[in-house]
Amino acid sequence: MFILLMGDTMNYTIKELSILTGLTTRTLRYYDEIQLFVPLTRNDSGYRIYSSNQLDKLQAIMFYKELGFNLSKIKQIIYNPNINFIEELKANKILINQKRNNLDNLLDLIQKTILKFERNEIMNDNDKFKELKENIILKNESKYGKELASKYSKETIDESYEKIRKMSSYDYQAAQTLGKDILELLEKELQFNNPLSDESQRLCKMHQEWINYYWPVYTKEAHLSLCEMYVNDERFTKYYDSVGTGASLHLYKAMKKYLQK
Repeated sequence: MFILLMGDTMNYTIKELSILTGLTTRTLRYYDEIQLFVPLTRNDSGYRIYSSNQLDKLQAIMFYKELGFNLSKIKQIIYNPNINFIEELKANKILINQKRNNLDNLLDLIQKTILKFERNEIMNDNDKFKELKENIILKNESKYGKELASKYSKETIDESYEKIRKMSSYDYQAAQTLGKDILELLEKELQFNNPLSDESQRLCKMHQEWINYYWPVYTKEAHLSLCEMYVNDERFTKYYDSVGTGASLHLYKAMKKYLQK
């Protein structure tokens, strides 16, 4: 995945760069079209020519793509003069190590479950519920770990996960039911398109109650920051907008008003 840069500056045709990096010429042409990675120049025949000095930027593109970033987000990152690529690498190294540990724990959990079935061991409800909660934590950390780490301290995140581990089956079921009720009311209120309505404000109160099942400490600032993430992060947006386009934005607007009280 990584390109090691050393020695004198060299120029590459698009075919040579394709061989060097493993990217197809079609991909490189597309990167040029969207202004993500453009050639240094073109020769007299119109062929794209790239310099080895550009390869650190291409390395960054390949790195972020491997991490799952879309091309639009990658473009924002690599052309932002305020972002230090080395610091980004260090931060993502921590994230990848966390994901690796989470995957190791998940594999261990799967192996234990397989052994229980192979040995015809009966897993009691408490053990099943315990493993269910651990699986929820692992999936959440794997999917949203970086975003959470950028907004909340490690201590806060760890305390939240510990609260989930201590959650009773009654509270877990209540939280699940409340989450479904929130989506249903959000879908209904989206049709009226009035974030300031009494029902939309009641929706915000429900969302606050739902948050409190998972958060060790509640603050209005953290809650609003979370709702802002619902709008700005396409994965969160996809979840809430499953009930209708603009649902995440509706919730955010309603929450801004609700939290002013």
